[in-house]
Amino acid sequence: GPWVGGSVLQIADWPVLFLIMAVLAIINFAGSIYVIPRMGGSGERAFDWSGSFLMAMWIGPGILALNYGMREGWGNVVTLMSAGTVVLALTAFVFRERGARAPLINLALFRSFDFSSGVFISVVGFAVGSCLTLLGPFIFENALGYSVADAGMLLSISFGISILVSAPAGYWTDHVGPHIPRTAGLLITVVGVGALAFINSGWSPVHIGLVLGIFGIGQSLWSAPNRSMIMGSVARDQLGVAGGILTAARQLGFASGQALFGGMFSGVVLGQTEEQFVIHASPDAQLIGFRLSLVVAAVAIMLTVGLSMRGRKFDVE
Repeated sequence: GPWVGGSVLQIADWPVLFLIMAVLAIINFAGSIYVIPRMGGSGERAFDWSGSFLMAMWIGPGILALNYGMREGWGNVVTLMSAGTVVLALTAFVFRERGARAPLINLALFRSFDFSSGVFISVVGFAVGSCLTLLGPFIFENALGYSVADAGMLLSISFGISILVSAPAGYWTDHVGPHIPRTAGLLITVVGVGALAFINSGWSPVHIGLVLGIFGIGQSLWSAPNRSMIMGSVARDQLGVAGGILTAARQLGFASGQALFGGMFSGVVLGQTEEQFVIHASPDAQLIGFRLSLVVAAVAIMLTVGLSMRGRKFDVE
């Protein structure tokens, strides 16, 4: 994705990139209709429309509150109104789900430490991943002088390494259980993020690629066993719900991470310059903002390491 996007932007404008994405989405949708089997249910469980609406009413304003809070301040009227909406909608959502015959989300699932900790680790882990994908282009292009295409190529390294490591990570998880691989992956992610916090103008593409590769190994190594732990902690008839929550956790992590780390980065950078926009700030100011964001990201991952180490080991059959 980053490599293709960077290559397109090297020769065309933003609208062309979104047009390509739209075409790919249409192809993907058409293919899914043909490939995904039509499996009829029993018809006994009606969809929880009211729960779905209430869920949207606390997730949407929650992301809005993060964005406005980081950009305009936590006392901003939009931030406060969004936060108030989150509290009311989340409270109503919990009461609704606890009393529903066929809830959108079975809240009893979160009584399991393996499930709830896995969901939390997923949110934090993908939030940290979004920090790199959001802020990396600023640093590679503006602070280090790489072209858009080269910046996309560099960012693709971590994703490419993750692809190579994902199958071995799953194999390891199947043989020793998810506990050890997940903790190891989180620790490697901390190393990758921490090392990248020392980035400067003297780093070569090989140096950057090596650190991004370490980050990619860590991300892939913890995500596979974490998914296994989440899905293995629920009954068979709850696998669909657990899979949906896992997907929601990933997207919530991406969205909240971009709001938090983007706001943190811009706040630090603009606080050191008289420029109105981050992109116009000096390379040194952008590097400082990037490093601080990565330090916070590393601390966040360290918290999940502690949580992962508390989890019990699974019996391997």
